[in-house]
Amino acid sequence: MNASTLWLIISLIVALLLTALPLPYPMYFFMPDWVGLVLIFGVLYCPNIVRFLVIFIIGVCCDLLMGAPLGLHPFAYLCGLFPAIRWRNEFLDQSDFVQPFLVFGMLMTARIAMLGAWLVVSQSTVSLLFFLPPVIAAGLWLIVDRILFNHIQTEMY
Repeated sequence: MNASTLWLIISLIVALLLTALPLPYPMYFFMPDWVGLVLIFGVLYCPNIVRFLVIFIIGVCCDLLMGAPLGLHPFAYLCGLFPAIRWRNEFLDQSDFVQPFLVFGMLMTARIAMLGAWLVVSQSTVSLLFFLPPVIAAGLWLIVDRILFNHIQTEMY
Protein backbone atom coordinates (compact mmCIF):
# COMPACT_ATOMS: atom_id res chain seq x y z
CA MET A 1 0.00 0.00 0.00
CA ASN A 2 1.51 3.30 -1.06
CA ALA A 3 1.20 6.66 0.63
CA SER A 4 -1.55 8.01 -1.64
CA THR A 5 -3.75 4.97 -0.96
CA LEU A 6 -3.24 5.36 2.77
CA TRP A 7 -3.96 9.10 2.58
CA LEU A 8 -7.16 8.45 0.64
CA ILE A 9 -8.31 5.81 3.14
CA ILE A 10 -7.66 8.20 6.03
CA SER A 11 -9.53 10.96 4.18
CA LEU A 12 -12.53 8.68 3.63
CA ILE A 13 -12.57 7.68 7.32
CA VAL A 14 -12.41 11.34 8.39
CA ALA A 15 -15.21 12.18 5.91
CA LEU A 16 -17.35 9.37 7.33
CA LEU A 17 -16.73 10.61 10.87
CA LEU A 18 -17.60 14.18 9.89
CA THR A 19 -20.79 12.92 8.24
CA ALA A 20 -21.77 11.03 11.39
CA LEU A 21 -21.17 14.09 13.57
CA PRO A 22 -24.41 14.76 15.46
CA LEU A 23 -25.71 18.26 14.85
CA PRO A 24 -28.96 19.93 15.89
CA TYR A 25 -31.79 20.02 13.35
CA PRO A 26 -31.22 23.33 11.56
CA MET A 27 -27.41 23.03 11.54
CA TYR A 28 -27.50 19.55 10.00
CA PHE A 29 -28.44 20.98 6.62
CA PHE A 30 -25.41 23.30 6.56
CA MET A 31 -22.90 20.44 6.68
CA PRO A 32 -21.42 19.70 3.27
CA ASP A 33 -21.36 16.22 1.84
CA TRP A 34 -17.84 15.36 2.96
CA VAL A 35 -18.02 11.78 1.74
CA GLY A 36 -19.20 12.90 -1.68
CA LEU A 37 -16.35 15.41 -1.96
CA VAL A 38 -13.69 12.84 -1.04
CA LEU A 39 -15.23 10.26 -3.37
CA ILE A 40 -15.24 12.75 -6.25
CA PHE A 41 -11.60 13.52 -5.52
CA GLY A 42 -10.78 9.83 -5.40
CA VAL A 43 -12.56 9.12 -8.67
CA LEU A 44 -10.73 11.97 -10.39
CA TYR A 45 -7.21 11.62 -9.04
CA CYS A 46 -7.01 7.96 -7.93
CA PRO A 47 -9.15 6.08 -10.47
CA ASN A 48 -7.22 2.87 -9.86
CA ILE A 49 -8.24 2.92 -6.19
CA VAL A 50 -11.74 4.40 -6.16
CA ARG A 51 -13.97 2.31 -8.39
CA PHE A 52 -17.61 1.25 -8.25
CA LEU A 53 -17.03 -1.28 -5.46
CA VAL A 54 -15.32 1.27 -3.21
CA ILE A 55 -18.12 3.78 -3.81
CA PHE A 56 -20.67 1.09 -2.96
CA ILE A 57 -18.86 0.06 0.25
CA ILE A 58 -18.45 3.67 1.43
CA GLY A 59 -22.14 4.27 0.65
CA VAL A 60 -23.14 1.27 2.77
CA CYS A 61 -20.96 2.64 5.59
CA CYS A 62 -22.84 5.96 5.27
CA ASP A 63 -26.15 4.09 5.48
CA LEU A 64 -25.03 2.30 8.64
CA LEU A 65 -23.69 5.47 10.26
CA MET A 66 -26.73 7.58 9.39
CA GLY A 67 -29.38 4.94 10.04
CA ALA A 68 -30.66 5.21 6.48
CA PRO A 69 -32.22 2.34 4.56
CA LEU A 70 -29.52 0.08 3.22
CA GLY A 71 -28.62 0.94 -0.34
CA LEU A 72 -29.76 4.57 -0.24
CA HIS A 73 -26.32 6.19 -0.17
CA PRO A 74 -24.65 3.71 -2.56
CA PHE A 75 -27.42 4.28 -5.09
CA ALA A 76 -27.15 8.06 -4.73
CA TYR A 77 -23.36 8.16 -4.91
CA LEU A 78 -23.21 5.84 -7.91
CA CYS A 79 -25.78 7.99 -9.73
CA GLY A 80 -24.03 11.22 -8.83
CA LEU A 81 -20.45 10.10 -9.43
CA PHE A 82 -21.02 8.35 -12.74
CA PRO A 83 -20.23 11.55 -14.73
CA ALA A 84 -16.92 11.88 -12.88
CA ILE A 85 -16.09 8.26 -13.67
CA ARG A 86 -17.15 8.51 -17.29
CA TRP A 87 -15.75 11.96 -18.16
CA ARG A 88 -12.78 12.10 -15.79
CA ASN A 89 -10.34 13.69 -18.26
CA GLU A 90 -12.85 16.30 -19.39
CA PHE A 91 -13.49 17.27 -15.77
CA LEU A 92 -9.78 17.63 -15.02
CA ASP A 93 -9.33 19.83 -18.12
CA GLN A 94 -11.79 22.40 -16.79
CA SER A 95 -10.64 25.58 -15.06
CA ASP A 96 -10.89 26.23 -11.33
CA PHE A 97 -13.91 28.41 -12.03
CA VAL A 98 -15.90 25.63 -13.75
CA GLN A 99 -15.01 22.67 -11.51
CA PRO A 100 -17.19 23.73 -8.52
CA PHE A 101 -20.21 23.91 -10.83
CA LEU A 102 -19.52 20.39 -12.06
CA VAL A 103 -19.12 19.16 -8.47
CA PHE A 104 -22.39 20.88 -7.62
CA GLY A 105 -24.11 19.08 -10.50
CA MET A 106 -22.78 15.69 -9.42
CA LEU A 107 -23.67 16.15 -5.76
CA MET A 108 -27.10 17.55 -6.63
CA THR A 109 -27.72 14.54 -8.86
CA ALA A 110 -26.79 12.30 -5.93
CA ARG A 111 -29.10 14.29 -3.66
CA ILE A 112 -32.03 14.05 -6.09
CA ALA A 113 -31.44 10.30 -6.52
CA MET A 114 -31.40 9.97 -2.72
CA LEU A 115 -34.63 11.94 -2.46
CA GLY A 116 -36.31 9.82 -5.12
CA ALA A 117 -35.30 6.58 -3.43
CA TRP A 118 -36.30 7.97 -0.03
CA LEU A 119 -39.75 8.97 -1.27
CA VAL A 120 -40.27 5.45 -2.61
CA VAL A 121 -39.42 3.98 0.80
CA SER A 122 -41.35 6.46 2.96
CA GLN A 123 -44.14 8.95 2.48
CA SER A 124 -42.37 11.80 4.29
CA THR A 125 -41.67 15.23 2.87
CA VAL A 126 -38.46 17.24 2.80
CA SER A 127 -37.77 20.94 2.97
CA LEU A 128 -35.70 22.96 0.52
CA LEU A 129 -32.85 22.88 3.05
CA PHE A 130 -32.32 19.28 1.94
CA PHE A 131 -30.65 20.67 -1.21
CA LEU A 132 -28.25 23.01 0.63
CA PRO A 133 -25.31 20.59 1.31
CA PRO A 134 -24.35 20.28 -2.39
CA VAL A 135 -24.18 24.08 -2.62
CA ILE A 136 -21.87 24.30 0.38
CA ALA A 137 -19.79 21.34 -0.79
CA ALA A 138 -19.30 22.90 -4.22
CA GLY A 139 -18.09 26.06 -2.52
CA LEU A 140 -15.53 24.01 -0.60
CA TRP A 141 -14.40 21.92 -3.57
CA LEU A 142 -11.28 23.92 -4.45
CA ILE A 143 -10.08 23.89 -0.83
CA VAL A 144 -10.64 20.15 -0.42
CA ASP A 145 -9.08 19.52 -3.83
CA ARG A 146 -5.92 21.46 -2.96
CA ILE A 147 -5.54 19.89 0.50
CA LEU A 148 -5.91 16.32 -0.75
CA PHE A 149 -3.96 16.90 -3.96
CA ASN A 150 -0.94 18.22 -2.06
CA HIS A 151 -0.72 14.93 -0.20
CA ILE A 152 -0.90 12.61 -3.19
CA GLN A 153 0.89 14.74 -5.74
CA THR A 154 4.21 12.93 -5.36
CA GLU A 155 2.54 9.56 -5.88
CA MET A 156 0.63 10.50 -9.02
CA TYR A 157 3.25 12.21 -11.17
